[in-house]
Amino acid sequence: MARVLHDNVEVEVEVTQPEGQVRARTKLSQRGVSFTVEEDNLLISGWLNISIDVIRGTDQKSTQLWIRIHDYFNTYKKLNWPEHSVGSLTNRWSTIQKATNKFCGCLAQVESMHPSGTNEQDKIDKAKALYRSTQKSNYNLDHCWNLLRHQPKWQVHMDNLPTKRKTGCSTVPAANVIDVEKNESMSTNL
Repeated sequence: MARVLHDNVEVEVEVTQPEGQVRARTKLSQRGVSFTVEEDNLLISGWLNISIDVIRGTDQKSTQLWIRIHDYFNTYKKLNWPEHSVGSLTNRWSTIQKATNKFCGCLAQVESMHPSGTNEQDKIDKAKALYRSTQKSNYNLDHCWNLLRHQPKWQVHMDNLPTKRKTGCSTVPAANVIDVEKNESMSTNL
């Protein structure tokens, strides 16, 4: 509603926009539902399994890779989980990847100081404090880092970062098991 002065008389006029414009503006400002820890775990499982598929190899185009990860995600997701588009999954993966890369860099920095008398948890805590001071936010993707840190595919990813950004993670050799869920109902075989 707007008040307009017409012939020295104040009149209330209803101002409306065409319906299409209102919807477009509303749609642009909408944000999808946040991912849960379980959804993050499934996304990581999909990325690991699909990206190392021996049949397709590493010759997959990014678009094809993410369509396959999306299909994997939808195949194994719980029925009550919200739908996530290919774009939503790629954006979430990008968020996980960037934050986890930075956290790995912080951890590598802490480990390079060779602090005596510290155990692994102490180093992780110091890396989180360093992350908080450099990124101005908390690292809250521990569940993602714990799934990725021992995976050969993640190590290859970290090794392929440009030298300036190469950060390395604290790693301990692990079996070539890719199933990040302990859930027997979710098969990782395609």
